[in-house]
Amino acid sequence: MAGKVLGLDIGDDLLTAVAVRRRGKERKLAGFASLPRDATQPLAEQLAALLEQVPWQGYSCVAGIPLGRFSLRNLEVPFREDRKIGQILPFELEEQLLVPPEEQVVCFRTISATEKGSHLLVTGLEKAVLQEYLESMQEDNLDPDRMLPAILPLAWEVMRDQSPDRDCILVSAGLHSAAMAICRQGQVIFLRRLPYPEQMFTAVPFSFSDNQVLVKDREEAAGCISMLTGAVRRSMDFFIMEHEMELDPGAVILTGPLALAPDFRKQVQEALAMEGIGCDLLTTTGVKNEAEGAEAWQPAIYDQALALALSGFRKKTAFELRTGEFACRRKLSTTRQIALAAAAGILIFLAVLVYQWTDYRRLHHRYTLLGREMEEIFRATFPDVQRVVDPLLQMESKLREVRAPAAVATPLFNGEKRALEILADISSRIPPSLSLHVSRLVIDRESVQIKGTTDAFNNVDAIKTSLAKSSRYQEVKIVSATAGKNKGTIRFEIRLQLREAG
Repeated sequence: MAGKVLGLDIGDDLLTAVAVRRRGKERKLAGFASLPRDATQPLAEQLAALLEQVPWQGYSCVAGIPLGRFSLRNLEVPFREDRKIGQILPFELEEQLLVPPEEQVVCFRTISATEKGSHLLVTGLEKAVLQEYLESMQEDNLDPDRMLPAILPLAWEVMRDQSPDRDCILVSAGLHSAAMAICRQGQVIFLRRLPYPEQMFTAVPFSFSDNQVLVKDREEAAGCISMLTGAVRRSMDFFIMEHEMELDPGAVILTGPLALAPDFRKQVQEALAMEGIGCDLLTTTGVKNEAEGAEAWQPAIYDQALALALSGFRKKTAFELRTGEFACRRKLSTTRQIALAAAAGILIFLAVLVYQWTDYRRLHHRYTLLGREMEEIFRATFPDVQRVVDPLLQMESKLREVRAPAAVATPLFNGEKRALEILADISSRIPPSLSLHVSRLVIDRESVQIKGTTDAFNNVDAIKTSLAKSSRYQEVKIVSATAGKNKGTIRFEIRLQLREAG
């Protein structure tokens, strides 16, 4: 785990950076800064201006991406193992996303599991978008060790401060949109970006300057806040209705620039009929603020970046985007590390060289012995041959001469592997009562592939059980079974391994 971490929050409204140092269990702020996001300027230029205000050389970095750039889903799948879920997830998302799953970095986490399957929280970010963020940061020689949705680390920190059995809602209210997270029993179970109503941009009841929010029109501001809380309530109610999950949040935790507006917390609290709490990570986490200009610290502005920095002190984190082709390339930072790596490389090379030489000598000795044995066998089999040059080739030639008259062509399928007999066997073993539609059936020398649809997962198991009773098949395996596009339709694929003819 790193001893110095830079949390970088790349928001739609603000760019925020918080640097944290750790010594033992003590954590201190080393610096913090924020800049308004300007859509007309390249992100790399704005990041360069931000990084001039905070220490970051020698720091590991955790970068947060705004929730609006992600595709967010709550899905239910009929599997509990992460391996199987990872296999079927692209098929489940194929018709739900504008961009194909293979062009996205998809992360998931199991929220709950039952005998029927698992309830997942899934995030997807286009690879092209992730690449743009990476290139912008790398232009400033900043290569983040981790990248993840910006609100998640803040939600995790908020849950640590709440009672384990208390549900809560986190709302990060920016200047152009809000992000919400529902936390239940120590888990983030729901994420959404909430766009602001049109009045927020036509009436402009709020203004933001020097990390302060001013209210221009109190009546318009109250109306906009009411619309925001209505969106929060509808999102929560729809989630509860769709997934039939018991949820009773006792508090709404508020952060983000808009949370600085006068009476914002009071109005949200009254509209949602639950306790409104202002987020303040310095207090709840015990991080000491000894940075220059400590008096300028605003929890609503910097807490999300602080949470990102604190997540860098942990070994593992969920929804990590820097995986696969985007995995962070570790760099050796000291002369000693380079010398140790070089010495280790030389030792490995010498060990491989010794092993290869020993193996060569062993194989050469065996090759010589086998050559002699082959020559002896050849001479004993064909005593009329006086000159032996290559016993293997000469043996093959002699055998071809012996067997040539009897050579005949063999059919593609023979005996028990005839296609019609296989089809008849499959047809006779599947119960007529099952609702089944076969869309693809492929038979080759080794196996049979069956793809189709039915109306229940139990039917797939019944088909497998019936076919497994046949002596023709060495193995009957369900490759996949997923819910189809139409309600009550199950797509499946079964592979039959043909038994060798005896």
